[in-house]
Amino acid sequence: MVESNKRSLVISEEQKRQYVEEGYFIIENVLSDLQIDELREEATRFMSLQDEEMKKNKGGARDINQAGVRYFIANKHKDWDSEILERYIQSQLMAEICRATIGETAYLFHEQYVIKAGEKEPLFHGIKIRDMWVILINRTSPFGLL
Repeated sequence: MVESNKRSLVISEEQKRQYVEEGYFIIENVLSDLQIDELREEATRFMSLQDEEMKKNKGGARDINQAGVRYFIANKHKDWDSEILERYIQSQLMAEICRATIGETAYLFHEQYVIKAGEKEPLFHGIKIRDMWVILINRTSPFGLL
């Protein structure tokens, strides 16, 4: 089970208000370095699997995915047998965040890796689960991420 990097995850009333009014809020350092590394490795595996699918379709692009450049890999954690994502998506951490923001009843509708490649390493790794983004690297530019 994925545990928060903190003993007790506390989402403040201000964060809840920001989520309702602006559609987002930030929880810093909620995952350990080990957890982030595990999710990055899974993102790399998903990129390889997506590349294989694109090769089967006789090209380096599929939908808005472009091999080695950008990937929007959605709803594949079950198809590609991802125990890592399954454990993360179904974790107590995600349940706590859902309860605090959208209420007691939440259903998984959409999960997505978003990866934009840089020259030597991906500039942006993120996972979108429901309406929550989990950013897997720290960047302040060019995307304005914290």
